[in-house]
Amino acid sequence: MRCFHGHEIEIYRGGDRLAENIYKYYCLHSARAAAVIHNDILDRIDRLVDAPRMGPLEQTLTESPQEYRSLIVRRKWKVIYRIEKQTLYITDIRDCRQDPQTLKKRVIER
Repeated sequence: MRCFHGHEIEIYRGGDRLAENIYKYYCLHSARAAAVIHNDILDRIDRLVDAPRMGPLEQTLTESPQEYRSLIVRRKWKVIYRIEKQTLYITDIRDCRQDPQTLKKRVIER
């Protein structure tokens, strides 16, 4: 968990594993590229502390009882998160090219 300005960011239920998997995949091709992509994802997540509502509502998850938002990283990755009081929960990090129904299953069924 990371804490900034009274807000907490928690990478929740496998989100940390997804970020690590992205890193490992790109590391097979280039350790430098893997580090840049991984750091870009984490940097974008860190920016949410100052502006937690900067990401738009995630349209794929509007049927959920909770409000989910998303943030695009490098036009390829989508960070899915929700806000509860002073905590931002990162629930998923996904490739934007994936089927949106996969996201719905992964996030809502948790």
